[in-house]
Amino acid sequence: MKCLYIGYHQCEQDWKMRAHQHLHYEMIVVMRGGMNVEIDGEIRSVGVGGIILYPENVRHCEYVGQYSELESFFLGFSSQNTPEKVGLQVQDSDSRIRMLCEWLYSQRDSHYACADKWRISLVNMIQEEYLRLAEVAGDDLVDEAKRFIRSNLGESFSLDDLAANAGVSKFHFIREYEKLSGVTPMADVRKMRLHQARDYIVSTDEPLKIIAERVGFVSGNHLSRLLKECFGVGARQMRGSNGGVNLNEEDNFCAF
Repeated sequence: MKCLYIGYHQCEQDWKMRAHQHLHYEMIVVMRGGMNVEIDGEIRSVGVGGIILYPENVRHCEYVGQYSELESFFLGFSSQNTPEKVGLQVQDSDSRIRMLCEWLYSQRDSHYACADKWRISLVNMIQEEYLRLAEVAGDDLVDEAKRFIRSNLGESFSLDDLAANAGVSKFHFIREYEKLSGVTPMADVRKMRLHQARDYIVSTDEPLKIIAERVGFVSGNHLSRLLKECFGVGARQMRGSNGGVNLNEEDNFCAF
């Protein structure tokens, strides 16, 4: 392991770095704003807390694009311990890597006796935390998406919004979500909305029209039709039988 450099740059919206590659690993840690990365024909969006790790000799292009600005650390290092196949992007949700980069950057010009050894130790810690995040990234992606969905059930949002919240491209988000959960993201959105609608139906006297608005459906009629399709009973039967269906039984829930 060798720390080659660490820097910090601030870029405006029109910034773009032409396609290039490195003979070593380079890590980009976004501190403010965001950027887009084009790599292997795929465009990835990286927001605050997002981290990209470029392997050796992988060609890539970077630009700010839809973000108004970019502030980020860039860290170059050589390593024989980084797995060949490691995720290119993670989210530093607990700010550990950002904190370590700030620490490393603040001491980059220090020349005391153990400075190089200390810097290598920090880079090792950054790499290990990245590998840990890459290992759990899939679960985090699904969990974070579901947190976003629950917080916005009554709002209108799209796959682009879910992907942006996860800090990845829409196509990467759809592929990873379905691979990890077995269903598409929007199927889970509809399922979660119907679960919440059912809870409102059996616990309140609110009209179906109001409940539909609260959980993100266009109308009471639309919600009523989906309830019957998926649970086999309508709102009136649910309310009259205090639920009418056991939602803990997955077999009772239709596939979308």
